[in-house]
Amino acid sequence: MYGRIRLTHPSRFSLALAVGLITAFASRTTVGNEPAVLTGSPPQVTLAEVIEGNLLGIQREPEEIHVRVRNSARKYVAWKRGVLTPMEFEGWKKSCVDKPDSDDFCPLILGQDPNDFVETEDEVKEDPGTEIPLSATAKQTIASWKSADFPALKRASFSAIYRSLRGFKDWESLEPIAKRTLAESKSSNCDNPAVATALAQKAEMFLPEKKYRDIAYSLFEKVVGCPVGEHSSRARFRYSLLKIEDGECKTAEPLLEQLYAENNLEYIARSLYWRAKCAEFRGDRLRAEIFKQRLLKESPLSYHSIILNRIEVAKLSRVVGTVEPTILFRSHLQPKLNQWVRAIEGLESVGADEVARRVIAKTVEVLQKTEPELRLYLGTLSLRVGDPISQFRLLSSVFRDEPRFISQITLKLFYPIKNFPIIRKYATDTDPYFVAALIRQESGFNPWARSSVGAMGLMQLMPGTAKRIERTSKRSLLIPETNIRIGTKYISKLVNRYHRDAELALAAYNAGPERVDDWTKRYPTQDRMLFLDLIPYKETRDYVALIGRNYYWYYTLYGESPSVPMRSGAKGLGRALASEDPRKPLFFTLYR
Repeated sequence: MYGRIRLTHPSRFSLALAVGLITAFASRTTVGNEPAVLTGSPPQVTLAEVIEGNLLGIQREPEEIHVRVRNSARKYVAWKRGVLTPMEFEGWKKSCVDKPDSDDFCPLILGQDPNDFVETEDEVKEDPGTEIPLSATAKQTIASWKSADFPALKRASFSAIYRSLRGFKDWESLEPIAKRTLAESKSSNCDNPAVATALAQKAEMFLPEKKYRDIAYSLFEKVVGCPVGEHSSRARFRYSLLKIEDGECKTAEPLLEQLYAENNLEYIARSLYWRAKCAEFRGDRLRAEIFKQRLLKESPLSYHSIILNRIEVAKLSRVVGTVEPTILFRSHLQPKLNQWVRAIEGLESVGADEVARRVIAKTVEVLQKTEPELRLYLGTLSLRVGDPISQFRLLSSVFRDEPRFISQITLKLFYPIKNFPIIRKYATDTDPYFVAALIRQESGFNPWARSSVGAMGLMQLMPGTAKRIERTSKRSLLIPETNIRIGTKYISKLVNRYHRDAELALAAYNAGPERVDDWTKRYPTQDRMLFLDLIPYKETRDYVALIGRNYYWYYTLYGESPSVPMRSGAKGLGRALASEDPRKPLFFTLYR
């Protein structure tokens, strides 16, 4: 059905470079411009010691500080529960106003923004060229599309432009505004590139007919040269992939290079991957190897890196895994944030996990600006209080900024495996590591997770979907065993619908089977990775890639290593995702 990407053995050059990168990462001893361990600091503590001993930074501080933080934590919890009297709270608040450094809970009591505690070298200035879009309802915008009112559309908000297009089921109604858009100058289209980009993506809905492909190309071409921005970048990305599908890498490569230079996390790995593939297509092995190694260095854990550098990624994780990571309990680069860190520690130490989760969620963005050694420690705190989302965000930022911290212990912290006996019990028609990878992405193994649209529990099941599988109550979906039992039945139905194809089943789990069926008709490419990157929904595009990545690491860390060539008849990722029934293998096309 879809072609397979064949992975060749790495050259001596690539392996040497990978080992060189590992050595370089391991030998670094500074964070930013500061030494990782300051003179006079207490002995370093390893991440393993922190996890095994449930260590807290306040335990290593003078006794009076330790006691003060715990007492303040109890008082803060009492205030949140309405137990603290108004007089007591006002007295506490006044002391914080008079002496903000007297209590580590003062920033919380005073309602301060964590961003105000981050020290930066340069003041962030507003871009004078940034224009705040005017508000417009979807109804008004639909009228603008129908009347071909280009000036009104240029003033519309981005969200209104995209939402309003959902109401059009045919292209004929949009033909006048498409012609008007194409007649406009480049500078005029760049005033609001969302108009041309949204129209081009609407034209994609009528693919694979060549007429609409040409229309999409013409519209994308109106904005691919616009200054960096969300919609011009989206246009460059989709235009490049469609050109690659047409075998026109020469047109795509300059735009992929520009996407990479924009330093947008959504496109870094993808742009390097496709530049490497384009180099392979034209037989330029040297440039292909250069892009592969850049991808390995800059996004070693990404799905695109795994697919392009599977053997090197496996070797990277094993070699770097021999380095024992050490942590910091306090920040030297952002010392003002240490009040927030102590507050989180205090709440955890008195068992106020729910309150601690709120504080971590409030501060996680700014905490990512601290040293990676501190972020590793904060990741363990997030794990202890039951905030897997913050845990994954902190660790992801560490791996992105400092790949030297990729190790067996940090990877297992990043890819925890919980409820596995229950998963194995019910995953009889799928691979249990596949289900674990899905749960990590859906809920982070939080059984109480609820989405804004009503999805519930570990596998984020919609109550209506669950009832179609078996009779159950909404409340029961928060019970791990019930959620996993129903969720594995549902994903198994999707897997069987798509002939044991894991990638299409995952896309259907996220976006619905009807959309997946439409996308396979719209983008009939034989290159599976190209199809996945052409999925028009960013959420689904990332969802499939992230679960594919999760699966690789779950299997690598807890099961058979996918990098080991499979014996004939053996279960594993080299042949397919292992299922209990070897006659019905579940497979990721890209791992075969």
